[in-house]
Formats: sequence, C-alpha cells, structure tokens
Amino acid sequence: MKTPARLPLLAAAAFAVALPATAATTASAKPKYKECEFTKKKAKRHHAPRCKKDLGRSRWIVVSGEYKEVLTIHDAFDSAVFDGRGTTEFQALGLNGNSAFPSRRHPVSSMVSTRPEGVDFASSSKGGWTTKSRFYDCGITAPAYAKPNGFGGIFSLAGKKRVKVQWFIGAAGFGCDEGPYPTPSPDFPDTVSRYPLRRFRGRRIVRLPIAFDFKDVHDSFSARVTYDGIARLRRYR
Repeated sequence: MKTPARLPLLAAAAFAVALPATAATTASAKPKYKECEFTKKKAKRHHAPRCKKDLGRSRWIVVSGEYKEVLTIHDAFDSAVFDGRGTTEFQALGLNGNSAFPSRRHPVSSMVSTRPEGVDFASSSKGGWTTKSRFYDCGITAPAYAKPNGFGGIFSLAGKKRVKVQWFIGAAGFGCDEGPYPTPSPDFPDTVSRYPLRRFRGRRIVRLPIAFDFKDVHDSFSARVTYDGIARLRRYR
C-alpha cells in the first residue's frame, strides 16, 4: 500500500484563494474591451485598435472556461478497504481581464480572468473506509467559500512553435478525519497542456480544449482522474 498522506479537506479551497492574488489587478476596473482588427480599414471603421503583427505583443482575455473532473480511488490496508469517487463541475462566463501573451522577453505570463458572479462551481465526493466492523464516511461537499472567482492558467513558450499552459483546475477530494487510516493520496502530474502557436496567430477568438487522463496504480492502490473542458480566449490588441 502506498504510504498514505492526508489530503487537504478540499483542494478547491486553496485554488479559490490563489486566483485573486494572480488577477487582482485585472478584476478591479472591469473595462469593456473591443476586439482588435487586422487591417487598418476595419480598425477605422469599427473604431477598434489594430491587432499587433507580433504575437508576443498581443493581449488577451480569458472570456470563459468550463471543465468536469472525475476522481476515483481504491486502496486496501490490513482488513480495511477504501473506495471513493469525486466529481467537480465548473463554468465561468463573461470574464474580464487584461493579459499579455508570452514573448521571448517575457516567456511566462499569467493569463487569468475574474468575475465572481459569473462562476458556477460544484464539487463533492462519496466513499470511505470499510472495515470488518463499520464504514467510515470520507465524503465531502465543497463549501461556498471554495468557489473560484475566475479561470485561467500560466502560459509559457515551449520552443518556437508551441505554448504550454498549466491550467488552474482540480478540486475533488476526500476528508477522513474520523477514519481508521488517513486519506489515500494519489500522485498525479500537473495539469499542463501544449498548443501550437498557429492556433493564436491571425485569430481573435481561440478555443483551447482541456483534456487529461491521469492514473496512479501500484500494489493495492489505484487512482484515476479525468478532466474534460474548454477555455475561450479573445484577443483585443
């Protein structure tokens, strides 16, 4: 059995707290941005800014994002067995922001948008430890304060043709404070996706799929987490 390490009661709580620090400067003014235009004629006609030819000088808003997470865990120790399943559903619409695309000079950029009233979030889990004598409930439901107030990720250049994004996703967990053993703790990699830069060049609206399927299996321990979602970015310079 994997040496158990107690998971936080809710990973979402840390996630929700982390976003405001990253995007505090983007959420206060809530300006109305106009999409940029690639030609001088259209920019003049629509009273809009010109799109920068250099992608590294462009700016973007993460206008919306959504994902669904499913987490399953099985473990066994002595005569006790743990089985649990958790799910998270997240949707953020009508976001605001002001984020620079990564460039050679600044290869890493935090592209996060916020709008607390535009976010729907639900996360819960069911399951626990079963021994010969009883069942120890480790299920948990996310409290209201755990709701993130936006969506986004850390964008960084990955060579000359790609950008990688570490998405701010993940919330499902278990709490076994009264269980006979600590919460089984899976070891999953970071939620990092890679996208070709051609997805962004010459475009004002970009849709980025979010898809992960991670497993941690060894001895009597097995865990799996899947994410399925999409992020939408809008260019305004």
